[in-house]
Amino acid sequence: MNRKERARRSRYAIAAAGTALFGAVYECFSHQVYSKAMIFAFLIPLLGGLIPCSLLSLIPCRDRPSERSRSLWDAGLAALTVGSVFRGILEIYGTTSRLSAVYPAAGVILAGFSVGCWAVETLRRRKRNAPSP
Repeated sequence: MNRKERARRSRYAIAAAGTALFGAVYECFSHQVYSKAMIFAFLIPLLGGLIPCSLLSLIPCRDRPSERSRSLWDAGLAALTVGSVFRGILEIYGTTSRLSAVYPAAGVILAGFSVGCWAVETLRRRKRNAPSP
C-alpha cells in the first residue's frame, strides 16, 4: 500500500469518526430529540469510503481508479454526508427545507460520474493494451 492510499484511508476514518462525534455531541444538546439521519451519517464515509478504499488496497487490481474518479467519489461522499447532517439538524430543530433534497441528488450524481469516469478509463486502458491482430 502506498502513501497516498494510506492518507486517503486516514481521511475516511477521520471523516467517519468526526461525523460520529459531531452527531453524538449535537444530540447530547438536543433535549432528547433524535434524528436517524444524524445518528447514521457516519456510515456514509465509513461504508462508502473507508471500506472500499481498504478493499482496493488489499486486492491486487490492475485497473485502479484514477485521481479524477477518486476525487469525484470523494466529493459525492462529502455531499451525501453533509446532506445527512443537514437533514439531521433540521429534523432535530423541527423544521424542513427544500434544500435538503439537493445534497443526496448531488452526491448520487457525483458518485455516478465517478463510476462512469472509472469505467471509461478502464475501457480506454484495455483498448490501448489489447494485442493487435
